[in-house]
Amino acid sequence: MSFPQLQTKSNSSLQESFPKTAIIFDWLLYVAQRVEQLVWQSKYLLFGIGFLLFLVYELAHFAKFLLKNWGG
Repeated sequence: MSFPQLQTKSNSSLQESFPKTAIIFDWLLYVAQRVEQLVWQSKYLLFGIGFLLFLVYELAHFAKFLLKNWGG
């Protein structure tokens, strides 16, 4: 999997001393940034789905209450 090289704030000699570790942390930073971008881009969809699930839960709870009271 290829990913763009990110500018890190760490010392360049440290990256030269531990290249595999630096690559892993660069990759983790890239993944975290992409996940954050995707969440912010889909915030309306996530909010809508959450609200819809809450509404279905409340309606089911109200239906259970009505059935209990009408059942006698």
